[in-house]
Amino acid sequence: MDIEGIGIELRRNHREFIHFIGTLAQQDFEKKRGEKWTVGQQLDHIIKSLAPLAVILPKKDFIQERFGKRGRPSVPYDTLVRDYQRVLLEGGKATGAFIPIETQWTEKDVALKVLEELVGQIVGSLQHYTETELDDLCLPHPLMGMLTVREMLYFTQYHVLHHLENIKQNQKN
Repeated sequence: MDIEGIGIELRRNHREFIHFIGTLAQQDFEKKRGEKWTVGQQLDHIIKSLAPLAVILPKKDFIQERFGKRGRPSVPYDTLVRDYQRVLLEGGKATGAFIPIETQWTEKDVALKVLEELVGQIVGSLQHYTETELDDLCLPHPLMGMLTVREMLYFTQYHVLHHLENIKQNQKN
């Protein structure tokens, strides 16, 4: 997937997440389902996942100096998704700064707006990258190790859909 396609998918997938959350009633947004995260926690986790990416992507020189270049081509989207799902099956979980706090119903609209702005910042940063840079530069992922920037963007596309599916499944229970 090229830079333009990545930007389109990032916007589309996050828009779908934002729209779905926007349709929920307060009781569904706040309801605790056992050990599962509430919708507010899912939302906070996605924001916490995007915020560092929005900050670092404009800093290509810093990325190269700090994390270097990857010595292999980027894996395709489907491979990245499969690898992430395997990590989750092996017990991978959010840690540290990515563990969500509860977002209250009264904070929902502001949080959704923040999420939308973060996606816009990330997509806007992509216009400063070449296809080669997406495959050469790398960033650390807390569960998957070093990923190329392209792979990190693939992860970001999928990650929000993964959490949207979790929300939908939790709504059924």
